[in-house]
Amino acid sequence: MKIKLLLIALFLSIGIVGCDDKEDSKESSCPCEKSEEYKEVKNIKGIVYYNEQVKEWNIVYEVPNTYDSAIAFISCNIPEHFKQNGIRVVFSGKAYSSSFKSPVGGKSYMCLEVSSIIPIRGDKSVNTLK
Repeated sequence: MKIKLLLIALFLSIGIVGCDDKEDSKESSCPCEKSEEYKEVKNIKGIVYYNEQVKEWNIVYEVPNTYDSAIAFISCNIPEHFKQNGIRVVFSGKAYSSSFKSPVGGKSYMCLEVSSIIPIRGDKSVNTLK
């Protein structure tokens, strides 16, 4: 009986350590993959947020003239000084399709390689998705 309990405890401890290692490696690597197909995004207004579901910073673009449609651009190259929840920015870059599914209707995900990002200091930017 003692041997069985010891084996069960050993098995559980190995399983827990294995799970922790996987979690650490996910947090330290970018969840997005680049592909040859992408959309150029230019001068898009968005708000920076940390997304707990994907464990990465997002720039959320709220689609104009809709009630609840938004695109969360998952980005692994947002400069450190922009990594603060709620910062309003204008950004450009290459947007790639994403396999992430939103638990909320009306929201979709794309991966983003940021080429430029600036804080909003007025309301003169233009939203364009090409």
